[in-house]
Amino acid sequence: MSTASQTSQSAGIFDGPYYLSIAGKLVEAKDSFDVINPATGKVFAKAPAASAEQLEEAIAAAKTAFKSWSAISYDERQVYLNR
Repeated sequence: MSTASQTSQSAGIFDGPYYLSIAGKLVEAKDSFDVINPATGKVFAKAPAASAEQLEEAIAAAKTAFKSWSAISYDERQVYLNR
């Protein structure tokens, strides 16, 4: 029996390190999890998993940014997102 990491590596799936974007900064994720294709039941990717502390930090950053971000027009937001 192989581990998820071994399975991922043999399937050619990148196995880290993974990063999260929190308050405009890249922060290394504490862990990762398998992304499973529901049609086949097979792992096709891995995704970053935030720790509880990272989640709290991201929520606080989102609350702080909400007021100014929500005041920006749709067109201006699109420019930021396309960058």
